[in-house]
Amino acid sequence: MSLEVSTAVEPEFVRITVTGEYSFSCLFGFIEFVKKTSGENDRRRALIDCRKMTGRMTEVERFEGGQQIAKVFGGGLKTALMMPADGITKLGELTARNRGAKFLVTPCETEALEWLLAA
Repeated sequence: MSLEVSTAVEPEFVRITVTGEYSFSCLFGFIEFVKKTSGENDRRRALIDCRKMTGRMTEVERFEGGQQIAKVFGGGLKTALMMPADGITKLGELTARNRGAKFLVTPCETEALEWLLAA
């Protein structure tokens, strides 16, 4: 597994870009990283760009990831995740949102930013 993560602090959010190959073994640690990076930079919003990441998540991994996002982010960190359209099922988003998280999964940066920056 080989992931590269870069961060940029924007005026209203932290942007996290991920490239490389997805691995479930890294998912929970990455969720913690997003929370920590946002907090260290005094941001309550995060934009995660995984559109160039390779590999596939199973539906079980999406469900477990959504649960973990809700547990770690709660309602305090509004997060938009961008992924390739053919890799989106919305299960992780629905799982997280049904447990109180402010979380969106979309292939579109315009949609992600509009949602992320809305009140």
